[in-house]
Formats: sequence, C-alpha cells, structure tokens
Amino acid sequence: MGIELSSRQMKRAAEADAKGRRKLPFFVDPIDGKLKIEKGTLQKIYMELHVEATKNLRGMFNKSSN
Repeated sequence: MGIELSSRQMKRAAEADAKGRRKLPFFVDPIDGKLKIEKGTLQKIYMELHVEATKNLRGMFNKSSN
C-alpha cells in the first residue's frame, strides 16, 4: 500500500480507548504473543475511509458551487 507509520503512530493505533477497544482491529498472535493486524483488514479500512473522504470532498465542492 505504500504507507509507512512511525513507531509513535503504531503505538497510538494499538492503544485501547476508554471502552477497551483499539483504534484498529489488532489481535494478539497466539504463537509469539505480539500484537498484529491482518493486511487485508487494514486495506479494507483504508479503502472505506478513502471513499468516505472522497464523498465528503465532493459534497464540499457541490455546496460551494451553488
């Protein structure tokens, strides 16, 4: 995907919120005990947010052209 995250960004995404949920769907690997995320899940989330951002951007331009 060409996305590089700093260690700080990765730590923030892995932190649990007040309700105990993480910002991204990480899971603990049962073999090595490390926190991981599936590549396909990350790509799906990225595409959903990309589509939403595109729709919001189009909405901004449609409102300003009236």
